[in-house]
Amino acid sequence: MTTADYLEQLQQDKSDLVDNLTTKGITGLTGNETFTELVPEVLNIPSGGGGTTEAEYKDVNFYDYDGARVYSYTKTEFLQLNAMPENPSHDGLTSQGWNWSLSDAQTFVTNNDKLDIAQHYVTNDGKTRIYIELQEGRTSPYCGFALNGTVTIDWGDNTTSTVTGTGTGNSGIVNTQHNYAKSGKYVISISNETKIYIRGKGSMTNLLWNNNTSDVLYNYIYLNAIKKVELGNNVEISENCFRQARCLETVTIPNNLTGSSGGWFSSDNSLKFILIKDTSSTTRINMIDCVSLKNIVFSNFESNKQIEMSNCYSLQKIVMPKVDFSTSGTSAFANCTNLKYITISNNITTLQTNAFNFCYSISNIKIPNSITAIPNGAFSNCTGAKYFDFSTHTAVPTLGTSVFPTSYINDFKIIVPDSLYDTWIATSGWSSVSSYIISKSDWDALQ
Repeated sequence: MTTADYLEQLQQDKSDLVDNLTTKGITGLTGNETFTELVPEVLNIPSGGGGTTEAEYKDVNFYDYDGARVYSYTKTEFLQLNAMPENPSHDGLTSQGWNWSLSDAQTFVTNNDKLDIAQHYVTNDGKTRIYIELQEGRTSPYCGFALNGTVTIDWGDNTTSTVTGTGTGNSGIVNTQHNYAKSGKYVISISNETKIYIRGKGSMTNLLWNNNTSDVLYNYIYLNAIKKVELGNNVEISENCFRQARCLETVTIPNNLTGSSGGWFSSDNSLKFILIKDTSSTTRINMIDCVSLKNIVFSNFESNKQIEMSNCYSLQKIVMPKVDFSTSGTSAFANCTNLKYITISNNITTLQTNAFNFCYSISNIKIPNSITAIPNGAFSNCTGAKYFDFSTHTAVPTLGTSVFPTSYINDFKIIVPDSLYDTWIATSGWSSVSSYIISKSDWDALQ
């Protein structure tokens, strides 16, 4: 190794150390510190290496873009707030406020008890940044997006390209190749003079490519180089815009983002947290096979959305505002085997066939009065369930077949209002599970 190579390796090691310190919650680092100056920062990491302490999980929780819980309140505490809590701050990003207004959030919590809220960010220079890590021998990616005008791509290695296109939306993708001198970490920055349209090519994101083809397997080497995306101004997204970027960990979402969410993140195996913004073009939310996703925060949707989130094995909880299960196909949350907490808002009128099938970790679920139909297999194979709470209902919902996990457990209960108990157990469909049905007052007496 030459002296120049050794110095270059030291610089890379220091850069990696700064990145890791930042991940652990050490703020204010510039990257210009010496190794000696970084020693006290290493010692400042809390015991156990855990970084800053998260707020305790409560009824209403506020999340940063990476899923860190920064504030939390009980329902009573939150309803007494006169203003939203302070916005978080990060170098290179501009906080744009929380994704719910205080009044809308307090109304939702009044009616539904729980809510998750997250922060919008835009880059401080308005440019869109793509953080990548290239492997040796594969250092010549294409970067693709549509535009109608001219933008500049800064490749992060002191070189730039000027890109001109005549397309918009889902048409006119411009693929620009760049040859890096060596492997390593880079930040691609795209200027914001003209709107760029991030979309999918075939069933994959167009952001980083092995070559100008739609062959999925052939392009994984570069798709998997994408680690983080920070969206700037003048960005519109569309179907599959981040799909199958399997090492993508975080995406910041601006409050003025436009386009359809669609299959934004399907098969993004490393994504742990995401804020889904409501847009006029969003009709469905596809997060299938996001196996590392632990939490998802929804905006205050103006209309019902279709939802597809099966096989999200790490998903632990979800608060659903307006979701149209009736047009979502089947199995919205099927095989979300670690899902423990669900809040179904009281404006949802029906569930989906097999909606929570194989959700083994659900111990209880409250079904609001707005739900008028329980379709086939909705809670089938929820083998950890202790009770299903229908106690707020004013009428008996219709019941499909094989809805409850009766083939596996016999100690769960279906809680119904006292006033409807006799009617409930005699109603077609429900009579077949009458031995599991208990009145609310009898259930309370057992607790």
